[in-house]
Amino acid sequence: MHSIGLSVRMRTNGAACRLVRRGAAAATLLAMLWVGSASAEAYLPIIGGNGGGQFVGRCPAGQLLAGFELRVGDDVDAIRPLCVTPIQPGEVSAAKAVNQGWYGGSGGGVQQLLCPSRTPVVIGVDVAAEGVTMVVNNIHLFCGQVVAAQMADAYPSAILDAPNYNGTRGFLGKFSGATSGSQRCPGDQIAVGVHGRYGVWLDAMGLICDVPGLPKPPVALGKVKKPIALGRVKTSHKAAMNDPVSSILPVQAGHPDRAIDAVRNVPTVPSTRVDPPICASARQARARNSPATASLEAQCRAAGGTP
Repeated sequence: MHSIGLSVRMRTNGAACRLVRRGAAAATLLAMLWVGSASAEAYLPIIGGNGGGQFVGRCPAGQLLAGFELRVGDDVDAIRPLCVTPIQPGEVSAAKAVNQGWYGGSGGGVQQLLCPSRTPVVIGVDVAAEGVTMVVNNIHLFCGQVVAAQMADAYPSAILDAPNYNGTRGFLGKFSGATSGSQRCPGDQIAVGVHGRYGVWLDAMGLICDVPGLPKPPVALGKVKKPIALGRVKTSHKAAMNDPVSSILPVQAGHPDRAIDAVRNVPTVPSTRVDPPICASARQARARNSPATASLEAQCRAAGGTP
């Protein structure tokens, strides 16, 4: 990658800021437009050659730039933006090419240059151009999250390096040139598109930046019913004071009477206990006035029965 350098001068006129790149053969005024006090759109200076005609490829309203779809051969032949809709700071929708066609020629093969899922939106680029007809050859993306303010990493998140141009040697060498630049969106902005110059190739490019619409936190749908609290009957309640059930019975909070009454109203089930056989023998002996009656009754009681 070529060494990167960028010199920018900012002029203020009311609420608009204009960025001017020094050293351009024909200085291009690119407006930083302020919409009220909450939104600003900045067209960063283009980096590359002076050929071709101007283009502007902006994502639809509410969407952000996630990278580019490119046609690439020896250089970058054409470009179009890939845009996403923010969902959360680190989550966006799938990237889609906006319906604006290609900016550039039909040569080369199609490649995508996308930010990674961890940092899914573009906040800066490094660009290099070279050749007799100077066209873009290298694009490095610097990516971030959908947050109010952030700083770009020191190293690019995604890289496209087309084959190096070798026309600087021999007869054509004196007609060849190279240029490069580095740009970052202002700290509170994220890229929303690309603009520049194109013809048969992509001659030059720069970012369009804007204040992002931050995703809102998810809202719970419908009302959630409060769970019924279970607890013990309060000992201060009149209905529970003299009832031994009140100290152990779980009830609906605020309605101790209902649980206690429910226990009180349970019908009593007659006992179905069967006496041991020895008890029947004791009763029969008593009916006969048998001298063994006392012994059999004692055995019945010992077995838990009733003689």
